[in-house]
Amino acid sequence: MAKEIRSSRWATLIYPDSAPADFLDKMKDLKVSFLLSPLHDGDFNKDGTAKKPHYHAMFYFDSLKSRNQVSFMFEQFCGVGAEAVQSATNYARYLCHLDDPDKAQYDPTNVIAYGLDYAEC
Repeated sequence: MAKEIRSSRWATLIYPDSAPADFLDKMKDLKVSFLLSPLHDGDFNKDGTAKKPHYHAMFYFDSLKSRNQVSFMFEQFCGVGAEAVQSATNYARYLCHLDDPDKAQYDPTNVIAYGLDYAEC
């Protein structure tokens, strides 16, 4: 039997066309620190087609959480999926594709940080 994954850092995707207009307020209502990427509206699939515009969000919990626990929270703002984050520092950099020059680059000053400082991440 596989062991349940538990982590204190979890990520999800948010699609603006399916999220509520006040999704950022709903995220803040959780009272959990998070980073929200700039809108990824310049990304492409491997076949060259444009990806659907989306945000990446990474949450910093004070204790270990299971996928079920965070999925329930992410549903409140229509977050899609729940990925355990192995390296918070690297995921923070991924929010803007800082280490992947072949992908669209996003301005780090447009990252929304709630309860923490993006530059320190």
